[in-house]
Amino acid sequence: MKQNIIKSNTFHKERLYRWYLPVVILFCLVFFFLSSIFPYWQKTHDFIKFSSPDENANYIFTNLYKESSGLSFYEEYNIVAEDIIRPRSYYSYKGGVKPVSFLGMVIIYGNLAKVFGSSIIPFLTPFFASMGLFFYYLLIKKLFGRKNALVSFFVLFSFPVLFYYSARSMFHNVLFLTFFIMSLYFLSLLFQKISPRKRLINNTGFKEEGDLGSKSIVSKFNKKEYYNQLFSYDFLYASLVGLFLGLAIGVRASELIWLAPAGLVFLISRWKKLSFFRLAVFLSFVFIALLPVFYYNQILYDSPFYGGYYEMNKSLENISSASGAIIRSFFTGHLSDAKNFVKSIFNTIFYFGFHPLQSFKMFYIYVAQMFWYLFIPFVFGFLYTIFFQKKIFKKIWPYGLAWLILSFILILYYGSWKFVDNPDPNSFTIGNSYTRYWLPIYIALIPFVSVFILNISKIFFFIKNKMVYRIINIIIPIALVIFIILTSFKFVYSGSEEGLNRYFQNLSGAKVEVEKVLSLTEENAVIITEYHDKFLFPERRVIVGRFDDDNMNRNYAKLTKYLPVYYYNFTLPEKDMEYLNNRRLKDFGLGIELFEGVNENFSLYKIIKINDL
Repeated sequence: MKQNIIKSNTFHKERLYRWYLPVVILFCLVFFFLSSIFPYWQKTHDFIKFSSPDENANYIFTNLYKESSGLSFYEEYNIVAEDIIRPRSYYSYKGGVKPVSFLGMVIIYGNLAKVFGSSIIPFLTPFFASMGLFFYYLLIKKLFGRKNALVSFFVLFSFPVLFYYSARSMFHNVLFLTFFIMSLYFLSLLFQKISPRKRLINNTGFKEEGDLGSKSIVSKFNKKEYYNQLFSYDFLYASLVGLFLGLAIGVRASELIWLAPAGLVFLISRWKKLSFFRLAVFLSFVFIALLPVFYYNQILYDSPFYGGYYEMNKSLENISSASGAIIRSFFTGHLSDAKNFVKSIFNTIFYFGFHPLQSFKMFYIYVAQMFWYLFIPFVFGFLYTIFFQKKIFKKIWPYGLAWLILSFILILYYGSWKFVDNPDPNSFTIGNSYTRYWLPIYIALIPFVSVFILNISKIFFFIKNKMVYRIINIIIPIALVIFIILTSFKFVYSGSEEGLNRYFQNLSGAKVEVEKVLSLTEENAVIITEYHDKFLFPERRVIVGRFDDDNMNRNYAKLTKYLPVYYYNFTLPEKDMEYLNNRRLKDFGLGIELFEGVNENFSLYKIIKINDL
C-alpha cells in the first residue's frame, strides 16, 4: 500500500514537471512581447532614437553594416575641422568616422538585419533576452533542480535590470549575458560526464593515456562507440561552449577582465573532466566566433585585438609588455623586477583608480539596497544551501567559486569608477551603469533566493496537520514569487527616477524637440551641442562642444566658410551672450545670435561671421 502511494505521488509529480517547460516557453514569449513595447513605440512613432550615445551609435552602425557591410563612413569636412564633427561614441581620424564601442553586437544584428530587414533591429535584444531566460532555466535545472529552476526563472523574468536593458535595446550587456548563459549551460552538459578517453582508461584499468596506443587495448573496447561518444558528445558540446563564449567576448571584450581568471579557476577545479580534445575544440570555436570581430578590428584599427577605445588599446599594450617582462624576469632570475611589472599591470587594469571602500559602497547601494527584497532572501538561501543542502553544494561549488571571483573583480573594477549617467551625481537609479555591468552578479544571486522561497515554509515545522502544512508549503512560495514579480515590475516601471515610465515621457518630449530643430535648420547644417548629439545625428552633422576651448572655436570659424553652423543648448542669459560676442568668439571672427527658442529650457542659436553681423 505504502509503495503504491509513493508510486502515485511520483507519477503526479512527473505529470506536474512536464508542464514546467511549456510554462517557461510561454513566459519567454510574454517577456519578449512586454520588453518589445518600447521598441514598438519607437517604431510606430517613427523616432528610433536612444538616450545613450552608445545605444545610438550601435543602432546607426548596425544599419550601416546592413546596407554596406562596412563599419565606417567618411565625413569630408572633418579634414577642415580636425575631426571634431562626430557624436559621442564615434571616433574620427582624417575624416574616417568609426565606432568606439565593441563590434560584436553590430555585426550579429547587422547580419540578421540583412536577412529580416532593418525594422527587426530594435526587437533583437528582447528576442535574445528571451532566449537567455530559457537557457537560464535549463542551466539552473542542471545545477539546482527543476523546482528551483522554475522559481529562479520567474524571478529573473521580472528582474528590473534585465527587463530595463532589454527594453532599451541597443546596449551590449543583455546580449552578452545571453551568450554567456548559453555557454555555461553547454559547459554543464559537457562536464556532467568525463571524456570518452578517460572513461576508456578507467574501464580498461590502465593508468597512462599513452597505453591507449597499444593493440591490446583496442580489442578491449568498442572502437565505434568510443568515436561516437567523442564526436557526438564531446565535439558537439565543446564546440557550442566555445562558440557562445566567443560570441559573448566579441559583444563585450572588456568582460575578459573577469572571464579569464574566473574561467581559469573553474577549469582547474574541473581538471579531471578536461581533455586535450575538449580544450582544443573549445578554443578553436572561440577563435572561429571571434574571426569577424578580428577582421573588422584589423580594417578599422590596424590590429585584430584593438578597438575604438584608445585606453583599452593602450592597456593591452602595457599588459602584454609587462606580462612578457615578468616571464623574462622569472627565467633570468631577476625576480625583484617582477614586482614592478605586476604593479604596472595592476595600475593598467585599474586605470580609473582602485577604491575598495567606494566599490563596496556602490555594491551596497546597487545590490543590497536597491534590490533588498532579493538580497535578504539570497543571504538566507545561501547559508541554507551551505549548511543543509550538501548534495547541491557539492555539485555547484566550482561554479560558486568562479562566481565569487568574478563578483569580487566586477565590484572592485567598476565600483572604483564614478559614473555620471544621471545629471544628479547623488541620484542612484536603475539607469546608472553599475546595474548593467553587474548583471553577471545578479543572475547568480537568484537561485539562492529560490532556495529561500522553496524552504521558508519549514519554519512551520510545528504544524502537525499534514494537509495544513502542505497548503502552507504551496501558498507561501507562490505568494513570495508573486510579491517579487509585482515589486520588480513596479520598480522598473516607476520605482526609479529613470524607470521606463519616465523614459517614455522623456523620449516623447525629445521627439517634439528634435523635430522642431530639424525643421529650423538646413540639411547640410552642423549643430554644436552638449546633450542632443544622440538625437540630432545622422539627420544633421553634430559637434559635441561649447565655447570654452580656443581650438574648437577656431574650427567653428573654419566651418562657417562652408556650412551653416548652429548652437543648441540651454537658453543663454543676456550676460552670457554679451560675453561670448565681446570676448570668447570675437577673436575668431565669430558671433552668436538667437535663432529661435525651442521650448522653455532650450534655444537654437546661429553662429555667424562678424562681417555678417
